[in-house]
Amino acid sequence: MLDHGTPCLAFAFEEKLRVNMWSEGLKSLGLGVGPWLNEAKRAVRRGEPDNSEIVTGRDLSIPLAVLKQHALRTARGQKIAYVVNAAYHDQNIDRVVALAIGADQFFIEAPFLDADVKVAAERRHLTAR
Repeated sequence: MLDHGTPCLAFAFEEKLRVNMWSEGLKSLGLGVGPWLNEAKRAVRRGEPDNSEIVTGRDLSIPLAVLKQHALRTARGQKIAYVVNAAYHDQNIDRVVALAIGADQFFIEAPFLDADVKVAAERRHLTAR
C-alpha cells in the first residue's frame, strides 16, 4: 500500500519456477507443439512424479521424465514489480524498495521530469529522477 493522497496499491508477481519448451527436443521426440505442452509445464511446476504420463495426442502419452530430459527446461522464476501513483516521501520509498528487491523487471510510473518537482509534489507523483 502506497500513499498518493489516497491509498494506492503496488504489486509484485513472482513465478515459483519458469518452465520453457525446447523445440529441438520436441522434434527429436517426434512431437509437435500443442495445448498439451501447457499441461506438461503445469505438471513440472506442481512437482508431479517423473513417471506421470502426459497426454500428447489421441491415445498418445509420454512420461514426464522423458519430456524433462529432452524438451522442457526449468529456471528460477522471474519477479516483476509494478508501482504507480506514489508520492515521494521516505515511507513510500521504503515500501517501493522493499517491493522491488530482487525484481527482474520493475515498472514504475514517474510522469514528471525533475525540473517539475514542485508540480509532482503537489500532485503526489514521482519524478523521473
